[in-house]
Amino acid sequence: MKFVRRHEPGHVTLVTHESDLATFVAHFAKALKAVDGSRPHYVSRPGRAYRPGIGPFAEDVAVDLITREMKTARPKLYDAISCQVYRPRFTGHRVDSN
Repeated sequence: MKFVRRHEPGHVTLVTHESDLATFVAHFAKALKAVDGSRPHYVSRPGRAYRPGIGPFAEDVAVDLITREMKTARPKLYDAISCQVYRPRFTGHRVDSN
């Protein structure tokens, strides 16, 4: 696997080859299964409790949980991965990262 890190001011971009995408997807799927298997609980603001699992979480929260698991499982490979970043130039605006 050949992930190439290109450092730019404020963030890191991962440049991959096509075969690396398949590996990334496999790692993402494995992490999703691990997070779901940990049976996280979601409770809505009004207090409704959902059954354990990743299903009821918002997409950005679910991806954040998954990327954290990827960092834990393979820290050398995914140390720079993040779900969302705040860019100083656009103060207060959240954008998808990498």
